[in-house]
Amino acid sequence: MILFAIRIHMRLFLFIILLLVGLYSTSIRAQEVRVQANTLILGCIDNPFFGVGAGVETGIGDHFGVSFDFNWGVQKDGTSVELRPSVNYYFEMDQLGFFVGGVLNMIILTKDDKNIPSDWASKFYTLGLNLGYKKLLSEKWTLGITIIPQYNPSEWCPGGSLGFSSQVALGHRF
Repeated sequence: MILFAIRIHMRLFLFIILLLVGLYSTSIRAQEVRVQANTLILGCIDNPFFGVGAGVETGIGDHFGVSFDFNWGVQKDGTSVELRPSVNYYFEMDQLGFFVGGVLNMIILTKDDKNIPSDWASKFYTLGLNLGYKKLLSEKWTLGITIIPQYNPSEWCPGGSLGFSSQVALGHRF
């Protein structure tokens, strides 16, 4: 059931990203795929999630990029899946250097143990801000660091909660 929900939401996010790219196809610049290590800290859950992920980014213009990240994390009580589309503004050209962007994050949590209290929501959305830096390691390879402060407005955590996600990524440009 969870895999089915992930597939449907992932297809929706990919459709949105492809639609945005299609709208700006005349100005597409660099295309990049990346692998990444990530950390996810949620305000209403005690322990952080540590994991791995993958992402894709396409430039739309000299300073803008559209990206989509899929991250998986684990901790002692369960696992998380993070689907994160974003639009980033780069202060330098060709999607390099410092950047800032808006993020809509979907997080799916799965508890490993039935004895864990049922205060974990199974799926919720957060709004966040990408803050990061990307540099070229060679003509085709990039190294990026991203910090994503985020807010979860859902009811399962009274008054909402602040969270934090971070990633270190190695990318390859086409």
